[in-house]
Amino acid sequence: MKSIIKIIALMACSIMLFGCSLGISGNERVVHAPEPAKLEIEGSYSYLSVVPLEGTAEISESDYRNLTAYFDTREARVGSEIVKLPEYKVKLVNVFDFLLNRYRLNPSRLNLKDGEMEVYDISTENKSFYQVFSLEKDMIGIIQGKNFIKLVRSGDAAPTEQKTSGAAPEMDMAFDSSSKAITYQPKAGVLIGLKSERTSEEGSSYRTLWIYSTGEYQNAYEVSDILFPRKEFMLLSVERYMEDDKVYESLLIKPVGRQVITENELGTPVITAERYIDVGFVGNDYIGISQGAGISGRDNSLPYQKILAVDNYTEYRGVNITEIAGVEGMEALERSYESESIRDSSLQAMGGSIGSLAESLAMVRKNGHWVLTARLNSAKEPAKDYSDITVSLIPPAKLVTYDELQVSWSRIKEMVPEAKDVINAPGNAFVIVRTPRYLIMFMYDENMNLLTKPVMTIALDADEEIIMAEWARGDFVDRWTETAASAGVKVQPEVSSADN
Repeated sequence: MKSIIKIIALMACSIMLFGCSLGISGNERVVHAPEPAKLEIEGSYSYLSVVPLEGTAEISESDYRNLTAYFDTREARVGSEIVKLPEYKVKLVNVFDFLLNRYRLNPSRLNLKDGEMEVYDISTENKSFYQVFSLEKDMIGIIQGKNFIKLVRSGDAAPTEQKTSGAAPEMDMAFDSSSKAITYQPKAGVLIGLKSERTSEEGSSYRTLWIYSTGEYQNAYEVSDILFPRKEFMLLSVERYMEDDKVYESLLIKPVGRQVITENELGTPVITAERYIDVGFVGNDYIGISQGAGISGRDNSLPYQKILAVDNYTEYRGVNITEIAGVEGMEALERSYESESIRDSSLQAMGGSIGSLAESLAMVRKNGHWVLTARLNSAKEPAKDYSDITVSLIPPAKLVTYDELQVSWSRIKEMVPEAKDVINAPGNAFVIVRTPRYLIMFMYDENMNLLTKPVMTIALDADEEIIMAEWARGDFVDRWTETAASAGVKVQPEVSSADN
């Protein structure tokens, strides 16, 4: 009996000691209510440095030296701009991908480290104010107009005297610091080039949609092949012919309405060792193609890619990145390759050189913008093993004359969750949202507010991709409409403004 009592006593002591080791006592609470989430960027900031987002643009740094910012739950302030009761939404993003895709800028120009960063979206009453980038400890970045500004923490309290700055001349239209003053122009149109997925029997097919709005009504025409503007309108097609019992494909570009006069107009009879061609991008002066002796089993595409100058396209010589973007283009390519190699160690094993990479370029659509890519083909099996690298460079004007998006990609996804792409008319006449099966047109009003009711819907094949977006506005719309109407047929949309 005594032994049993001793065992019970020992167990009781053990429980008491175990409880003490966990810090449990009758005077302490075991469960604590969660504390409110802390706003990591809360406090005051002062100017550190400024970098222009557009090449060699000159900046008067004196305009920014007095710039301050302050953030807390009661107000957010940048320079002389203030919003009350701001809402903060934070997300963790990859520096390289986010800045390239969201802001169309070269991240390496900002001297930012690759990796991840927190981005704070600040808004009030459903209006965007600023995006704040948490760069390093006590350092943030903002985009104001066409400049990237770094600020450092100067304290936790709000400034007692607000210093003003003359550095926001483009902020009078809206809170969004990335917006630009564009005069509202309700009359605009776009030539959209479309390519279908290649089949082994027929190859890829191409067509062009001319979609336009006068402000009062909207119409569309369809043209076979790719209709694009230069000094005169041109038609681009991929022609097939036989040689030694083999099928070959060749590019043909000719003025609209002109018949093929000689066989030479089909371009170079033999395209080295490659038999097939797909067109992946069309601009005024350059076109992007992929080539191959056969279709890659990996992604059903042709393995080699290049960008050709329209003026001498029959040579099938890919332009070097320095020809379209200068030394800055080559530097951006090298940095992008180095950054991607860190993420994907298999790139080093593929071999190849920066020189070959610099001539293996392409333009692709991503989240409402054109993006420049370069393809690294394996030194051992170039037709089977290759990888595409996004070049951290805004495509130069030589390639794309207009590529603006005045509404955020997140707003488009709110309106059309299945959206895959979007293009925005100059002058904010309309936007066209691409879904897997449709092109959907939405109009802006005269205050440049995007209306949520579509005015026109045009059916697409699921495998079609956008390879061109060429714009006209004002009086040019009538001239382009005449050309599209004479070269094509009127489209009967599934939904039109007449139905509304």
